[in-house]
Amino acid sequence: MARDSGSRVGPEGLPPGIELWEELELVDPLTQAKGWVYLLYSESNPPPPSQEDYIQYTPVATCPGEGDCQIMKSKYMEDHFYPLAPYFDMSKQKGKGFAHMYMANPPEAGGTGVDYVDRFKGRITMAFLFGSLKLHFDEGSVTFYEAAYKDGAVRLVRNLQIIIHLPLGIKAPGFAVDLIWYDTIVDVPMVIDLPFNPKYVLSYLELKIGEDHAPGAIGMRVYTSNNLKGCLVDGKTEEDAETNWNTERDQWRLITGKQGTCMNRSFWDERYLKQMKWIKVQYIDDVTKPDPPEDDPGMLGMILQTNRVEGIKKDRYFSYLEWYWPPSFLFTGPDHTYRVGDEKAYLNIADHPVKLTAGKNSMESHYFGKMPSYDRAEAVIEKAREEGAPQPQK
Repeated sequence: MARDSGSRVGPEGLPPGIELWEELELVDPLTQAKGWVYLLYSESNPPPPSQEDYIQYTPVATCPGEGDCQIMKSKYMEDHFYPLAPYFDMSKQKGKGFAHMYMANPPEAGGTGVDYVDRFKGRITMAFLFGSLKLHFDEGSVTFYEAAYKDGAVRLVRNLQIIIHLPLGIKAPGFAVDLIWYDTIVDVPMVIDLPFNPKYVLSYLELKIGEDHAPGAIGMRVYTSNNLKGCLVDGKTEEDAETNWNTERDQWRLITGKQGTCMNRSFWDERYLKQMKWIKVQYIDDVTKPDPPEDDPGMLGMILQTNRVEGIKKDRYFSYLEWYWPPSFLFTGPDHTYRVGDEKAYLNIADHPVKLTAGKNSMESHYFGKMPSYDRAEAVIEKAREEGAPQPQK
């Protein structure tokens, strides 16, 4: 992490026994502040590794009141997910998928430790024959499995393979998702692989994504880049900010309160956006409105984005989702509440990436637009269809 960098040192400041070393210089492009990191090599007497562990992963756990679960935990958040293959017998976990089942911010992050998330929802509608035939899928009706993971001291990387099963043996889009977890951030580069030209049979495709909240979210406020006034989460649509909600595509979203803070940002492939018929971003705060599958009935403080594509071309499309858990004590309002502009520090991560120099080589810590090609994604998906989920590789 950039915050792990320190002062510059010479060879005399290195641990004893180092045979090779490289100095890495980090520069904040906004302030020109600098920090240094050193890459060290020793064949005979390597120094001990750091005892820091920013993110912990428990792939097989039992959560009180929830049952089978998976746990990601750091100093700033705790996130529980529904059980996932191949760790659990999924024949006993029908309809659960891989979505959240719990998320909280501990007191040391400025939260209360109360769960305020119902689940992250992803709903797909595929319409055929000029809309006369529609197939619906949700986050609990497709096959998810974790192909591999790496739990390191700084980050946790999880590779999820997602298969949609269609009737009549129709070849469905495949999704390859890498979730890259840090203590205050999770990056989700995603590949949408369309292996055939769907315009001949597919009238349109709608993707709805959003995060529904649990009763623990009541009293929090929701903001987006297009709705800076914010809306109170109370399960009732009554404020002017809600009835006059701007439904255009936004750049970021934020829910915050005494319970904690969570921020979301998304990036979409420009080729995908050019084929987009329309994008709508709604705010729904109505506990009387069911939206199954869900654990807590109703839609509470939910920002729902709907992407509708007509005549999309055969291709491999990339998107990038990012969640942040800013410690609420970083906010500048009374009692560390949100004020317009507080989000900028996290937007700068992508908008103004740290510059890195090693010797004569320089680069930016930049991801979108330079993401890995996932050349093996299609082969892995095909293998999964034929043989079932592979065993995880740690």
